[in-house]
Amino acid sequence: MRNGLFACVLFMALWGVLCFPLGRLIKLFRLDWDRAPFAQWRWEQDGRVYERAGIRRWKDLVPDVSKLFPSIVPPKAVQGMPDAATLRDMLKETCVAEAVHVVLIPLGLWLLRLWQGIGGVMMFLIYVILGNVPFIMIQRYNRPRFRRMLAVAEARERRRTDARTDTVQQ
Repeated sequence: MRNGLFACVLFMALWGVLCFPLGRLIKLFRLDWDRAPFAQWRWEQDGRVYERAGIRRWKDLVPDVSKLFPSIVPPKAVQGMPDAATLRDMLKETCVAEAVHVVLIPLGLWLLRLWQGIGGVMMFLIYVILGNVPFIMIQRYNRPRFRRMLAVAEARERRRTDARTDTVQQ
């Protein structure tokens, strides 16, 4: 039992660490938050389904990689009204975080081999339910909010550009 537990904990820690650089690599690709698999599903009701799951109470209690590596990962918290470029980066980051946690779930099946029997099953369920699903939910909850903020920021920036253009033309 002790060897199985140790192997599972080591496995989870190792994959958690290895997937951080994977996330940085994924960010180099074009990720479209308005297309599958990142687009919002109708049943998510613009994030209200996550609010009914109490996400506002617990989302700030889970570990946040952006706090551990602030120079590499943009913050998830929004102070004031960020510009459109910052919001686009934050939206892309929600896609990266979701993708990494989705990839980690099937990798967790290896836990069933490391600790055969009920111990491995329990570790797998803990790994999926506590180690990945909440983080996926947080990304899917934040994305519609960031999209709305982006629309406001883009409109604000267009008005500023139009005002400068009008001033230059006069």
